[in-house]
Amino acid sequence: MKKVLLFLTMVFLVCAASAQTKFSIPVPTLEQKYNLAKVFMYNNVLAAINVAKSAGMTVEEFAKKEAELYKWNEDMGYEQFVNTVLYQYSCLSDSIKIVDQSVEKVVFAVRNIYPQLQNQGVFLGVTFDEFVQWTDAMYSVIANNIKLKPTCNAKKIQGGMEISISR
Repeated sequence: MKKVLLFLTMVFLVCAASAQTKFSIPVPTLEQKYNLAKVFMYNNVLAAINVAKSAGMTVEEFAKKEAELYKWNEDMGYEQFVNTVLYQYSCLSDSIKIVDQSVEKVVFAVRNIYPQLQNQGVFLGVTFDEFVQWTDAMYSVIANNIKLKPTCNAKKIQGGMEISISR
């Protein structure tokens, strides 16, 4: 009986030892890191919009409240504001193109912003239209907090959104 018990104990220990999973640290490429960070950022924006809607806020109310938290340099000039927004969307979208530009205004199209959202229509409880509303309201408040008071508007276009910034 002792031999059987000893044998079963040994079998159990061998099985337990061999069942241990060995973990290793992944080594993602810079592109994989960038893509994950971009998806993570968009998912957090969409989740925050969803939570705000669930709490009874409109998308615009939430965006304005959120934008008040951002303290951009109030002495920022028009050119710096435009370049900052262009840089942000250059980092966060697959395609950005200036479609109109003058001394007083720049208009650019941002396409393929977040394909999961654009392709599904609703993702994490938020529509692409709501995402554009959030963008419009948020950048409008940020622009209004700058002394030169540029205007910034976003609207939905085929395959993305268009942002216009005026002096």
